[in-house]
Amino acid sequence: GNNNHAVPTGVFTYGTGKVGAMSANFDGTTFASLTKVVQTNFTVAAWIKTTTNGLAPVVDAESPGTSADWGTLVSGGKFGMFCGAPDTFVYTTVNVNDGNWHHVAATRRSDTGEVRLYVDGAFNNSAILTAGPRSGSVDFHIGANHAPARLKFFTGSMDDVKIFDSALNVSEIAAL
Repeated sequence: GNNNHAVPTGVFTYGTGKVGAMSANFDGTTFASLTKVVQTNFTVAAWIKTTTNGLAPVVDAESPGTSADWGTLVSGGKFGMFCGAPDTFVYTTVNVNDGNWHHVAATRRSDTGEVRLYVDGAFNNSAILTAGPRSGSVDFHIGANHAPARLKFFTGSMDDVKIFDSALNVSEIAAL
């Protein structure tokens, strides 16, 4: 939206989508880059389908080293978010790596550092992470992190990835 189109790296294949006709298949080497569009209050939402047990970035705005960065990921089967300087994490209490489509969303408030996680339209978990703008990254990656020495990729399918410049409320997340 708003002419913020992601640029693919690698050759994507496409499968049956959860929303619309097609979804992007991430094979563990492909990802997409997007100009940085948020750094204070925001929501990241996507439909994901994966069976990964390792660390798999969903939307990542990480910068190498200690910086005011952030990212959403699947790790240990659970959806989560981190905020940097220092890195602090929060994860869902339910697994999303069962090979079925799951809608995942993370909201963040800059003034308090509150992060709220949602799975399949329902609130699941929250935590107070690092407050303040997340200005450390230059761009966003969809399906990969930014750490060259420890590069990680998402494997599975993603559909309808959305980034909002506000922390959506419970009813707005459910409507997605």
